[in-house]
Amino acid sequence: GMVGDDDFGDEALQALRDMGVDASGVRIAHGEPTAVSMIFVPPEGRKHIVLAHNANDVWPQPDLDAALRALGRAPRDSVVAIDCEIAQPACEALVEEAVRRNLRVVLDPTPPERAGTERMREQWPKLLAATPNPEEAQQLTGIDVRDENSALAAARVLHEHGIGIACVKLDDGGCVVAHADGAFTISTQAINAVDTT
Repeated sequence: GMVGDDDFGDEALQALRDMGVDASGVRIAHGEPTAVSMIFVPPEGRKHIVLAHNANDVWPQPDLDAALRALGRAPRDSVVAIDCEIAQPACEALVEEAVRRNLRVVLDPTPPERAGTERMREQWPKLLAATPNPEEAQQLTGIDVRDENSALAAARVLHEHGIGIACVKLDDGGCVVAHADGAFTISTQAINAVDTT
């Protein structure tokens, strides 16, 4: 990952360290602010996220090389979770390296325009899983995802394009899953949600 050399970056790293997380692999983008997300929850309760990528989009070659070396040290049975909120070239290079090493890659396609590039789509058949939300699934498949059935259709399309397990997250906290053995829905208990953050 990447943080800026500001108070937000210091706070984020310290919080991880305080929980016992080894944050030594997180790089610092000097002269850049740390990424910031703002979550807006309108009256209907469906969240909207606005992201300023900031330091996440700054990946000088030495930092990318360090991340690739760290990936190269991962045990062969590792599962690698990669989020597309990092710089596009870094995301593509890390996915390609993980796939080249036959590691199991779970891709969070946020933002979907980065997960849907031609170079990334070439890797889709080699991914263990992808976990888009409805808006991301819609952008990646062209299907208007507005309910469980349309989410399931989008998951099937993603699986047909080679993604091993396509898991489309639903607004209520459940998800629909399409994989080699079929498709199914994981439901949540009905609650009166006032905030989905």
